Amino acid sequence: MSLKEQKSLIEKLGWLAKLFLSVVSSLFFLFALFSGATEPGLIGIVKNSPNAFPWLFLLGFAYLTWKKELLGGVLIVIFALFTVFAFGFYRPEMRGSLLIFSLPLLILGGLILLGSFKGSRK
Repeated sequence: MSLKEQKSLIEKLGWLAKLFLSVVSSLFFLFALFSGATEPGLIGIVKNSPNAFPWLFLLGFAYLTWKKELLGGVLIVIFALFTVFAFGFYRPEMRGSLLIFSLPLLILGGLILLGSFKGSRK
């Protein structure tokens, strides 16, 4: 594989990672916003909105990856590590949550970071 093909592949992987992250972060935010609403309608959503706040950060970081890949990728990796400890995903009984939430974010953040270095090699 030539260097030009490698750069093209890295660029495509970074773009796909950003796209997937945008979709996943939107779904995580919407799930967090609507799933804990104990009352029907807008009142329940408003009362549950503090639970969705951390996922709003993820949505903002996903947006940032489209503007500044390196910074966005670093923040996504940090956020993924934050979720491991803040939500207790490191505990053995929480392995499923670790695999669903933190690990994909860590992988996507890593791919975005890799994609941010696409122009650094000549």
